[in-house]
Amino acid sequence: MIINIPNRWVEPMAITRKYGVEATTRDNGAGGCNIEYEGSHSLDEILAAADEYDAREVIVTEIARLEAEISQRRIRDAFADPTWMNAQEAKIKTQRDKL
Repeated sequence: MIINIPNRWVEPMAITRKYGVEATTRDNGAGGCNIEYEGSHSLDEILAAADEYDAREVIVTEIARLEAEISQRRIRDAFADPTWMNAQEAKIKTQRDKL
């Protein structure tokens, strides 16, 4: 099946993760894309899968950013005063709980 998605790019992985089928996305030349996949999912289902995928990617990116802030120096400083490290770990846990 091929679906035209106007004014939005949809990652093929969004469909693969949600429905377990291979998908191919091509630029449609008008700011959107055409998605080719096996199945009979509606445009609304595809857009919902894309929204879930995009939200997950935002969360994973934020977790990576928070973890990158934990440097060797921050770890050494945590031995004297673990306040910052505990707060950072709480932020990371909050993001992971969203997954």
